[in-house]
Amino acid sequence: MSMPKVLIIDDEAAVRNAISKALKNEGYKIIFAEDGQQGIELMETEKPILVFLDLKMPVMDGIAVLEKVRPQHDDPYSIVIITAHGDDKDIQKCYKLGAANFLRKPLSMTEICSLAKSCVDKKNIERELAQHRDNLEALVAKKTAKIKEQMKELKDKSKTLNSANMSLRILIKQLSDAQNEERTANLPNLKELVLPNKEQLEAILSSPSERSYIENIMLNLNRVTSTFSKKLSQMNYELSPKEIQVADLIRIGLSNKESALQMNVTKSTVEFHRDNLRKKMGLKHKKKNLRAFILALDATFQEKANA
Repeated sequence: MSMPKVLIIDDEAAVRNAISKALKNEGYKIIFAEDGQQGIELMETEKPILVFLDLKMPVMDGIAVLEKVRPQHDDPYSIVIITAHGDDKDIQKCYKLGAANFLRKPLSMTEICSLAKSCVDKKNIERELAQHRDNLEALVAKKTAKIKEQMKELKDKSKTLNSANMSLRILIKQLSDAQNEERTANLPNLKELVLPNKEQLEAILSSPSERSYIENIMLNLNRVTSTFSKKLSQMNYELSPKEIQVADLIRIGLSNKESALQMNVTKSTVEFHRDNLRKKMGLKHKKKNLRAFILALDATFQEKANA
């Protein structure tokens, strides 16, 4: 481990030697500067942990050095001002400019060692605290990223479950409708209406128990059929398969957003098909609810089937 560096900025050799003598056995590497300008250069290149700075010097005095470097609380060094008696106003100014402490002449070797140890220990503690803070921030950032990832996974799972629930709801509704309609051996609308839901469920649900539910539903659906799509396709509306599918989803009671999710298309695509349904069914410029019209058609189909 490298020795901590102490920079002494003073134009008097006697002062530099006195401080150096006091610290020579304390485990520091001592660096000297004879004026403020040279001291600033050594602060940049040597990176000392402690600076003893004389207040009165030629070329650049201690206050000028402080005004130049503007020491901050989180800087890696502390600056101790060396001054004579009677400099109280200057000392106050130095404190405002960022000086950490001061030594009065004549210098005491005990005071020099004590002050140096205090300043160095303080900086070491500050550095350790800063490292702990950085480590904590990194840990918090890592945990936050993990939580965000888990939340995204939960959101994706929730979306998948919602899609599966909607598909199941539609299949159950179609089964219920079929049970109330005439039974037939022919299932003309199975591919257009039911199989897309089955395929979507199979893509979402993968466990054996989940797939068994799908198969049970399909077994029941194979015994009965909903004739709404077939009868709607036989009318003179000239509807496309997608328009018939949208009409059936409207009949069931799904919103545009739910229909879009079920058909795996955008909401605007569903709205486009709804608009076409209104045109082809003669409702474009009429104040009549599309679902009410479709439900009325369905009721008519059932009445004819029961007649």
